[in-house]
Amino acid sequence: IWLLLALHVVTVVALSMVGARLGRTALWVAAIPMAATAVWSATRLGTDDVITAGFQWVPGLDVAIEFRVDAMGALLSVLVSGIGALVCIYAVGYFSAGAVGVGRFAATLLAFSTAMVGLVWADSIWTLFIFWELTSITSFLLVGFKHTDPVARTAARRALVITAAGGLSLLAGFVLFVDAAGTTRLSEITPITGSTATAAAVLILVAAATKSAQFPFHVWLPGAMAAPTPVSAYLHSATMVKAGVILVAVMAPAFQDTEVWKPLGLSFGLATMAWGAVGALRHVDAKLILAWGTVSQLGLLITLLAVGTPKATFAAISILVAHAIYKAALFMVVGEVDVRTGTRNINELSGLRRTMPITFAVAVISGASMAGIPPLLGFPTKEAAVDAALGLSGAEFWIVGGLIIGGSVLTVAY
Repeated sequence: IWLLLALHVVTVVALSMVGARLGRTALWVAAIPMAATAVWSATRLGTDDVITAGFQWVPGLDVAIEFRVDAMGALLSVLVSGIGALVCIYAVGYFSAGAVGVGRFAATLLAFSTAMVGLVWADSIWTLFIFWELTSITSFLLVGFKHTDPVARTAARRALVITAAGGLSLLAGFVLFVDAAGTTRLSEITPITGSTATAAAVLILVAAATKSAQFPFHVWLPGAMAAPTPVSAYLHSATMVKAGVILVAVMAPAFQDTEVWKPLGLSFGLATMAWGAVGALRHVDAKLILAWGTVSQLGLLITLLAVGTPKATFAAISILVAHAIYKAALFMVVGEVDVRTGTRNINELSGLRRTMPITFAVAVISGASMAGIPPLLGFPTKEAAVDAALGLSGAEFWIVGGLIIGGSVLTVAY
């Protein structure tokens, strides 16, 4: 753990110093620590071993930096680092040979990847909070990469304001959580109840909603499409927007018995799922269609985790993996189409199968997976979500089940 994190940090520092002279080669260098982390994490899949590392930062306050790589941490770091390495390789072709700031872009992208790896490996709430805030800072720099473009600057500021406000909510929620639970370790979480736990649950859900673009905090995500396509393919499909989902997943065991956790989580998730799908149908910009589709899928993930049954939780983690893969691929497709044709307007695009056959194949396979067409990965994950919804009863069956199935129909439509 320490070796891989050190490799990330040293490479970030090196690229910050000499990246400008390396040009697009800096992207290959940035891919090295990501690929190393993905390979190491892949070797942890399917094992029962748990790897830990940490040290006491402020012993008197029980503030420690602690990491824990278990099955969930290994799976998430394979996604974060594996897709990150592929995005770096994609960016080599996306940026022209004379593009300005590629070295800075590579260093910032790797810094963001480091923050996400630290977040998914965190075993203490303070470690998670530190890396949570680092993702907000580095994503601000990536969304605002085209800093001379006023649209990009506005989008970056909006994203920073919303996610930073969520960070303050998360800090307050964690303080209350420690008071109620008596522990800072995520691996030692047990169910808690009471007024303090309820307040902590609300604050933590709000923080998750800001990071994972839940209604009404979703407005920053479509605007963030002003960022270069490699940023969208990485941050807005596989990593940053999933941070809030991961937070809900790891904190659910603590708050599942509070009165507010499930209804508030369902309110965020169901409203976001429906509104995001409608938003995707309203646009003709292919990148905005994918962005609004991401908002909708994030709502589905929060909904399933709020339901909290074993089947729903399994479905949420399955969809998280599938969505990261097919949505990153689709964003890359849109980036290549934009570079080659000069437009993302779907009303102006046709006949690309003949001139871009490989991209066409990737688009069809990824789009079919997103729609849930068998035998692609999207099918069993959506089936698991529907199965979980059909296992509910009473009003919950009709409301949650109806919206999950309706949202899946709208996903096929857009």
